[in-house]
Amino acid sequence: SVSPVISGLVCVLLFGADAIHAFWVLVLLHAIIYFSIAKLNGGRFMDGYKPGFPLHLLYTRPVATSVFVGVAMAYDAISCTAMFVVSAALLGFAFDQPLPLFSVTVFLVAYHFAYLAVQWSTRNRVVQWIAAFAISLPFYLLLSERVKSSPQVEFSLAENAVMAVVGVVSFGLAVVGVARQRRGDTVESVPRKTGSDGYPDWLITLFRFPCPIS
Repeated sequence: SVSPVISGLVCVLLFGADAIHAFWVLVLLHAIIYFSIAKLNGGRFMDGYKPGFPLHLLYTRPVATSVFVGVAMAYDAISCTAMFVVSAALLGFAFDQPLPLFSVTVFLVAYHFAYLAVQWSTRNRVVQWIAAFAISLPFYLLLSERVKSSPQVEFSLAENAVMAVVGVVSFGLAVVGVARQRRGDTVESVPRKTGSDGYPDWLITLFRFPCPIS
């Protein structure tokens, strides 16, 4: 949680931002998980990374798909939410501007579950991008309505219940999608043709000099 705290400090000290802007910085840094998932999946940034469930070595283990998918999703969601709580507590204490802590935990956990379901249940990048936008927009609008004038976010019991249902449904979709990948029912993504990861070939062969010891 060091990076979010530093980002929040920079936002407040250099730009004179208030608690609302600092809160948005923390939420965005703890909600954006695409890069961590993508790196775990392997591949390269310019290729969109390798889609699908990243822990494919677990497919050969005698463990139910729902177990290792549930553990992975819970670890990601709970760890990121816990880091948000720690970051918000430290930043609020440093500037004497209390930020919401546990009132947004259900929101963050539900968002992580939904986003993980999108990234892990399919290997189709088009579906991933469209679905990620489709789930991110309602979450953003719901949160933005709560922090227009004050960073003290509160959700109603019905809203928390809906977010809990979203988390459960997301878990179910992720299990179904990963199970299909485990059985080999999905189409494997086409790997990118390998090439030089260093200097381009035309630059390497542009100037040729004889070897002095040949």
